[in-house]
Amino acid sequence: MKGLKPVTRRHDDALARVSWDQFEVLVAGYYRSQGYQVEHVGTGGTGRDSDGGIDLKLRRDDGCILVQCKRWTAMKVPHNAVHELLGIMVNQGATGAILITSGEFTKAAIEAASRQRNFKLIDGHELRVMLGPVPDSALDSLARLRGPATKLAGKAMSDLGLAVVAKLVLFGLFLILLILVAQHMQSVIRSLSPSVAPRPTTETPVSAQPSPATSPAVPATLDTCHEVIDKPSGTYIDHCASGKQIVQPTPERLREQRRRADEAIKVIAESTPEL
Repeated sequence: MKGLKPVTRRHDDALARVSWDQFEVLVAGYYRSQGYQVEHVGTGGTGRDSDGGIDLKLRRDDGCILVQCKRWTAMKVPHNAVHELLGIMVNQGATGAILITSGEFTKAAIEAASRQRNFKLIDGHELRVMLGPVPDSALDSLARLRGPATKLAGKAMSDLGLAVVAKLVLFGLFLILLILVAQHMQSVIRSLSPSVAPRPTTETPVSAQPSPATSPAVPATLDTCHEVIDKPSGTYIDHCASGKQIVQPTPERLREQRRRADEAIKVIAESTPEL
């Protein structure tokens, strides 16, 4: 790794051959044996992709100590790791922090940690004294433990996903219920509001006038009285009232009128002396 310094001494033992997640399990087991309540929050215990800079949380009495494990065997842990863990400790309000490596720390890292209160470094030498000899058979036991831990972590993530989906479904149903209630309230308000009567119009409706083409035929009327005169005798035969309909005489009526006219002429002739 660029910019890092190599260790001055490399160990060749079981602790140097453990994987990073097995290394976290070993450290967690040690602190449990010391009476701490250990919460394994690192990727080796949860199966998550990131540990957020913390592998273990140690609790005893009212104290909370944050632990970050570095399984480095070839390179020294620099001072940057000290500053990162120190910032996390301050942000979470922890009472202390421990940075552990299976190898060594740089001089700058040791000086940075020495200036901080309740901050401790544990290198590979001190760690081997704490844990004691780690037999190779312990690696097989740790490997068997790794499978169930990973399965439990996967199950926890699956349960978390189901919980999130369930919450989303409930939220969607709640929104639908709100929409239905709002629509119902709008319909109730509309039904309770007084109806608005149509405004009366001031326009005079135009009465439909029958078109000449469709108008019924109006019988012809007379403006003045029309007299029917018998031309041979010059006698007035009929008088019609002004404005009444002209009735054309039938042939039978004309013959009857002519017969009467002839009789009248005959009577006049018999009663008039000859000149």
